[in-house]
Amino acid sequence: MSGERHMTSSGYVNVRDTDGIMGKAGAFVPEHRLVMAIAIGRPLTANEHVHHIDKNKANNNIENLLIVDPHEHGRYHKGKRVSRERGRQTIKFEGRAEWAKMRCPNCGKIFFRPKRETVLSKPNKLGVNFCSNRCGALFQDALESHTLTDYQDRKAANVICVFRTNNNFMVEFLSRRHRYWSIDDNGVFHS
Repeated sequence: MSGERHMTSSGYVNVRDTDGIMGKAGAFVPEHRLVMAIAIGRPLTANEHVHHIDKNKANNNIENLLIVDPHEHGRYHKGKRVSRERGRQTIKFEGRAEWAKMRCPNCGKIFFRPKRETVLSKPNKLGVNFCSNRCGALFQDALESHTLTDYQDRKAANVICVFRTNNNFMVEFLSRRHRYWSIDDNGVFHS
């Protein structure tokens, strides 16, 4: 199957494909793709990704590998996972990312967004983020009809705080202007 092995800087294991199973004999290939190709009896196509179930890139046991399409693979590695418990929606944070806890300036609902998707990283013409497109449209209509008198106060209250997560747990507040809020063992935040 393979000869020498080495770890890449991104944490994957590459092996020398001595038998040429993945194409060119003697080339270094990702071990997880080689293991899966041997298991299914053919080389993988470009649209077949191999997902590590335990998210350990070095664990290339066949029981830990799963063939998925690129779209599905992206969902496995997306920053948040939404679960529904007893009809209530809760957000569980996965991976290492910066998040923003926000208050919708239209309806006042608390919501979470990756910092890279907020006005902190991508300014917009209103300077605020909304919990939904509907709230954004209603807010803009109120602003254009001059019925919104406290725009600056709502804009200032839009971003409550910014924090970093590490596999479901908050590890650092980046802004300590607001009161402390906590996260339980299931990764659900409470204010």
